[in-house]
Amino acid sequence: MSGDEPINSAETTGSEGKNDAWYRKRAKEIYCVDSEIEVDSNARISRGDDPGAYVEAWVWVPDDGDVIDV
Repeated sequence: MSGDEPINSAETTGSEGKNDAWYRKRAKEIYCVDSEIEVDSNARISRGDDPGAYVEAWVWVPDDGDVIDV
């Protein structure tokens, strides 16, 4: 397996032939540096009208005791 194949039968393919696994892999290549952002192998993919897709990701937020007013 090259890593571009669908992980399960629920994987979808966009109009340009890029499937969910492709978007996950590309998100990892672009954003997963020094483990600051993580993308799970089953992360959700959301396509819109623009070229590209949103990829669900994890970020670590430390509990350093500071309180931020929101």
